[in-house]
Amino acid sequence: MGLKQETASIRWELFIIKMSGSPRVYMDVEGWQRYLPPLKRHNSTFVPKKDGVCMVGDLLLHMPLCLYCSVVNVGWKVDGLKEALADPETRLYPLDALPCELLSPLLYRRKYIARIVDSIQTLCQMGVVTFSPKGIKRDYEY
Repeated sequence: MGLKQETASIRWELFIIKMSGSPRVYMDVEGWQRYLPPLKRHNSTFVPKKDGVCMVGDLLLHMPLCLYCSVVNVGWKVDGLKEALADPETRLYPLDALPCELLSPLLYRRKYIARIVDSIQTLCQMGVVTFSPKGIKRDYEY
């Protein structure tokens, strides 16, 4: 595939992202909070029913693309990622609003979970967030 064909393909992917409709806007700001939904309330014995309490899994797919790429070092080639990050609107989309062709390589083999949990642990050590008394479990239990 030539360079012109690749560029046209990437432009087409960004066009599809924008035409599929932007995600729901929760805050009318031009920042990373724009598409961030409120925290989900759980009816579980594992999660206390307090404001500001959530599970790590609730955060993962609602992260904006630009924040995800800041936390997770994407060291492999993902078609359309560079262009999506360069677009001021698309870079703020949550991961679950991205097309499968762009999302699948980003979430490949769930390697991103360990990196995000490491970042949360760093925030915990700084006193910004806290983990529940249940603590951190194995990779498949996040």
